[in-house]
Amino acid sequence: KKDGSYKNSGVLNLSELEIEIRHTFIDYLKGGLDINLVCAVDFTASNGEPQLVNSLHHVRSAEDPNRFNEYQKALQAVGEILLYYDTDKLVPMYGFGARLNGSVQHCFALNGDNNAPEVYQLDGKKDGLLGEPLLLTWENL
Repeated sequence: KKDGSYKNSGVLNLSELEIEIRHTFIDYLKGGLDINLVCAVDFTASNGEPQLVNSLHHVRSAEDPNRFNEYQKALQAVGEILLYYDTDKLVPMYGFGARLNGSVQHCFALNGDNNAPEVYQLDGKKDGLLGEPLLLTWENL
């Protein structure tokens, strides 16, 4: 206190002190974190028939500038960011909930090869998966 009447409020003795550093995602990236992107696409009936324009799986003709469906747009948007940190740029692509060969499949490779489900940079060029950018349709599975 200014008037000189201050008395010591006491002393705090610590027998142990631990400082916890909480790293951010950016800290991990700066430290060399390698992200391995893996994608799975929901082909269950709740997304609608792919032939219908309002289906999440609907793919328009290659000439249509708005041909990409919601899955393709999301994969491109997320992939552009995360693939920067993926050193091999190979993305395993899976689907679930599609009826293939008469039965519902709960997990399958979108490129048809369960032993090597990777697609290079999500575009399918290297593997000839479904064209550029990756086209996800029931007819091609």
